[in-house]
Amino acid sequence: MFFSKVAMLKQNNYRVLLKGAIFIALILFATTSLVFAKDIEIVAAVDKSELALEDTLSLTVTIIGAADAPMPLLPDFDLFSLIFGPTVSVKTSVINGVESASQSFTYALKPTCVGSFFIGSFTVRYKGRTYKSNTLRVDVFDAEKRMSPEKKRQKEIDLNKLIFVEISADKEDAYIFEQVALTCKLFSRKGLPIKDIKYVEPPIKGFVRESLGRQKQYQSMVDGSLFNVVELKSFVFPVASGNVEIEPAMVDCILMVKPRLKGGHGFFNDPFINPILEGLAKSYGEIVPISRKSNSVILNVKPCPEAGKPPDFSGAVGSFSLEVDIKPAAVKVGDPITVTMKVSGFGNMRFVDEPSMHFLSDDDFTEYSSDVSASVTKYSDGIKGSKIFKKVFEPKNHNIKEFPGISFSFFNPASKKYETITREPMPLSVQAPEFEKPVHVFVHKNGGNEHARIISSDILPIMTSLAHFKSRSVVFRSYAAVAAFLIAPTLMVVFAFLFQKHKRRLEVDYSYKMHLNTQAGIKAMFKDAEDAVNGSAPEQFYSTLFRILAQYLAHKLNTNPANIDSKSAPEMLRRKGIPAETVNNLIAVMEACDYGRFTGSPITMNKLKDDLNNAEEFVSLMEKH
Repeated sequence: MFFSKVAMLKQNNYRVLLKGAIFIALILFATTSLVFAKDIEIVAAVDKSELALEDTLSLTVTIIGAADAPMPLLPDFDLFSLIFGPTVSVKTSVINGVESASQSFTYALKPTCVGSFFIGSFTVRYKGRTYKSNTLRVDVFDAEKRMSPEKKRQKEIDLNKLIFVEISADKEDAYIFEQVALTCKLFSRKGLPIKDIKYVEPPIKGFVRESLGRQKQYQSMVDGSLFNVVELKSFVFPVASGNVEIEPAMVDCILMVKPRLKGGHGFFNDPFINPILEGLAKSYGEIVPISRKSNSVILNVKPCPEAGKPPDFSGAVGSFSLEVDIKPAAVKVGDPITVTMKVSGFGNMRFVDEPSMHFLSDDDFTEYSSDVSASVTKYSDGIKGSKIFKKVFEPKNHNIKEFPGISFSFFNPASKKYETITREPMPLSVQAPEFEKPVHVFVHKNGGNEHARIISSDILPIMTSLAHFKSRSVVFRSYAAVAAFLIAPTLMVVFAFLFQKHKRRLEVDYSYKMHLNTQAGIKAMFKDAEDAVNGSAPEQFYSTLFRILAQYLAHKLNTNPANIDSKSAPEMLRRKGIPAETVNNLIAVMEACDYGRFTGSPITMNKLKDDLNNAEEFVSLMEKH
């Protein structure tokens, strides 16, 4: 009985133990299932919830619990612009034997306007389920409005001390058409990293500009600090007198801002400028756009003096030399002579006109228009160049013994005097053309007989009978057909040559056109100007229009076109008694030509047509006098 009770007790204990084991196993199984079935979590965070409009926002989306989750889907960023991203990082850790993994996606955003905004949830689709992150609120404010006036002023002043621009001229007073060196310098504190420098030349009115296109770099001390200097030089030539302003130049660049290195040394730990750079880094990041405007320059431009001005001065200002070559030195009447005149020196070759030729008589030579070519070389100390004029002349008679003298006058601003280079007349041998001398027959009667005598410069025998002439005429008539057949092709070639020569001269010599037919010449020359309105740059149009007026006035005033300019022509018209209305019309047209030829400023099509109409109106008024 006792043993049976003991057996029953053991059996009950086994049952209790078995139930306990089963219960513990169920608990462990449930716990393990919970661990393996745990969901992932998505957390969105920003580096700051309040930022200025110029700041950059760093936003990080972290997926906790999975290292293989896909990239989150972005919410709408209507009020933010995505600068870059995402940058991805994966982190795995084991704590107390439990392994955990996470992924982070980082974006850089820039606000587009001021206000309070919500950034919506980021969404991830993982193992058939959809997960969403929290939302974020960001307040964007205008930093300039929150900054006190004193801080604004101090910040701007300090930054201007680090990067600034200066522009200067090599002289304060200059003569019209004189060369003026214009230098623009960009100063940046040594060690300050700037790049992508863009120089915008100052807009100029009343000047012709020649840029060197090269930059010079060096270092200079400014107020006890060492600065890097980038220097750009150009040359300007004033075309109008008075106090003329050269407007400020603009320089744009990029400043590379880096954070301060703790315990470090160098430029970025400078106690004077580092607070400024830290403020810039917070507002812009590591790249700061910089724009700087220079000062303006005032030039006192004086006209060339009237005292001592040579008659052939046409506006050349600088220092020049003259070379003359005439080929050939021995010709026959009607043969071409090529005269080459080369003007070289320092100055703008645009203002150099053809040297003057001093003919004793207009009946000695036939003159054709110039073929002009120019070359310009740019040096750091100025603009140097040369201009070559080639002209063709044909002697009209064999009595010419020399080619006339040539002179070129210019104003030298260094000596403040006019200078004239003269080339003396050069010997020229002109022979008579090769043709038979005319034979003059004089017939008279002496009693009942007729007598004929041939009169010429040579001594010829006196014929006592006309029979001699009759017999020779028979011989001539026998060969007339053959001679005509042989000479006809030659005459055709000569005619074609003369016709082409006449045609070319009509194209380039307006005086010749007007000499043949004044009204037809006027129409033809303005047709060239009308073509230039539609097919050329403004400079070419105004050069054509000025050349037309110079040729026309030279024909009217019986002078050389080289003597015609915007000052001399009105004065000559006044001396001839031309009404003031007509003279003022000419002055307005010539001033427009000077401005259009030399300033390089943009000119509208309507302006070109108006100036052409004014020129035609002036010629119409002149034709009435």
